[in-house]
Amino acid sequence: DERYRRDQQLQQLADLAAGAIDAELARHRTAAEILAQSEALVAVMDLRRVRQEAERLSRATGGWVVLTTAGPRVEQVVNTALPSNAPLSAAVARAEGYPEIVGAELRSAGSGRAEMSDVFVERTSGRAVAAAVKPLTLADGREAVLYASFAVDRLSALLARADPPKEGFLSIVDGSGRVVARSE
Repeated sequence: DERYRRDQQLQQLADLAAGAIDAELARHRTAAEILAQSEALVAVMDLRRVRQEAERLSRATGGWVVLTTAGPRVEQVVNTALPSNAPLSAAVARAEGYPEIVGAELRSAGSGRAEMSDVFVERTSGRAVAAAVKPLTLADGREAVLYASFAVDRLSALLARADPPKEGFLSIVDGSGRVVARSE
């Protein structure tokens, strides 16, 4: 019957789009996992090498990497969204941070794996972003958090490439119930 065939096509389209989104998120989680195990971070604390490795992963994922200290005051150590000679953001109280990031940090600490944040609006750029978040201990003993971040408009572009029917669209809803990406 025609309705059954159409429903099957729509289900296939949704499955393909979900696979593409899962692959995109996995790229960022993998980038965070790889950098979090870097000898330059956990064995010798070589910030020049950390920056080079973070830039390489940023290029590979189309996003950027931020490394911050953990604790009540958060200070950026590396931020590949900025030129290497640019000053980093001033330290801020953790309470002034993004609750979406804190939630991912807690999930990651519990699972031992990089976890995705919900989408949040970056204060400096106004962009909707998400990040794979991975807490770690640096070679110098400090606790830190690694973020493999990306602009969520990348997800909307992936949904649009799935080519939904003219009378429909695809969307992504984050863990807090907000629509964060749409195919149109």
